This record gives sequence, structure tokens and C-alpha cells, in this order.
Amino acid sequence: MAIAPGPHRAPGYETHLRQYFRTVHAVATLPPGGTHTIESGGHVYVCTDPVRPWGTIWPELRNYA
Repeated sequence: MAIAPGPHRAPGYETHLRQYFRTVHAVATLPPGGTHTIESGGHVYVCTDPVRPWGTIWPELRNYA
């Protein structure tokens, strides 16, 4: 599962995830109301079938910034 920042902060994030996973599905959109955070309006993705072993892609995916 990946939680992406709002589209204005991370355009093309689904395309980015497809470098690492063969299957990427947006399953939810985070509501923009309430406290505005970097994730407001972003999407939750379920990603399956990695294209390489998990141990080799994790260092590239674990960006928390």
C-alpha cells in the first residue's frame, strides 16, 4: 500500500509506482477537508507483483519526505 501526497505535490505518482509494481490500483482518495496536510487530496494505492525483489526496491521507495 502506498499513500501519495495530493496531486499538486506529487503529479504522476501512480506512474512512479509502476516502475516497481506490475499492478497499481488507486483504491481511495484522502479528503481535503479538516487539517490540511501534504496528503490532503492524495490517493491510497494498492500495489502488487513487484518487478524486482522487495529488498532491492525498498530503499528507493521508503521516502517519507
